[in-house]
Amino acid sequence: MFLEDEETHKVSKKKAASKKKAASKKKMSAETVESGESWYHTDLPSSGLLGYPQVVEYRDMVMGDEKTLSMASNENYFLTLNKTLKSILGNPDWYEDMALGDRDYLLVWIWANNYGAAKELAYTCSECGHENTVTVDLTRLDVSEIDPAINDYVPFAIDLRCGTTIHLNMRRVADELELEQYMKGNDDTGEIIEAFFMTSMEIEDMEGATLKEKVKWGEKNIRVREMAMVRMFYEHIKFGVEEQFTHKCESCGEESPHTIPFRIEDILEPAVSDDFGKLLSANKGTQDQSD
Repeated sequence: MFLEDEETHKVSKKKAASKKKAASKKKMSAETVESGESWYHTDLPSSGLLGYPQVVEYRDMVMGDEKTLSMASNENYFLTLNKTLKSILGNPDWYEDMALGDRDYLLVWIWANNYGAAKELAYTCSECGHENTVTVDLTRLDVSEIDPAINDYVPFAIDLRCGTTIHLNMRRVADELELEQYMKGNDDTGEIIEAFFMTSMEIEDMEGATLKEKVKWGEKNIRVREMAMVRMFYEHIKFGVEEQFTHKCESCGEESPHTIPFRIEDILEPAVSDDFGKLLSANKGTQDQSD
């Protein structure tokens, strides 16, 4: 995963019903369409099992994309992010049906192939307090693929003690957008966390219920043990980019886990110093020849 590594580090996760396979790094290839615009394609970790394509196309990011992202606020963060990514993908009609595992993979992959794969991270060692700097190659992050048997048990049914059955589905972009709307009128952090897990939940006899109605119902009817099972389900079906990595402190040698942050600020303030340095050197050479 790190730039100095010679081989791609792979991790596999054991699941209750199956073992996820650590996918090899995705490779980008390009083709030119009639407009002269370059398009690229990549395989999604869901492998085409969720009702939309396995291979998706995307274009290069342009200044207009950065302009749109710069207008993101706390209230429209997900809406702006998804609007921009959907445009980069050519506005496919299946976009909001895409699982968040695929969407997050695309965010990292497209960023890496537009601004460069190297991302510098700083962290403080919890053991000795030393400030470490690590350079990660985003194109070599571990990517766990979806469970090939996913459609055999999703929607996932849980019979509640109250007599109602709930059905859990894969969380998708549409669920994220619904959650953002819910957050606008709600400052209760605990309730927002509950809503996060209930966006893709279907409750018997509550067809068409709003997210707020589902949360209020859940507070009165879902036992904490049953809610724990809901959380375990979403952990079980999780797939996509592995956000965790381990690194040994350069001072004390303590190895600890860390999470790779990925924010809009990373897109608006990318590090492309190496490319700029080459361009600056080339321009100086041209100027010297003209003299």
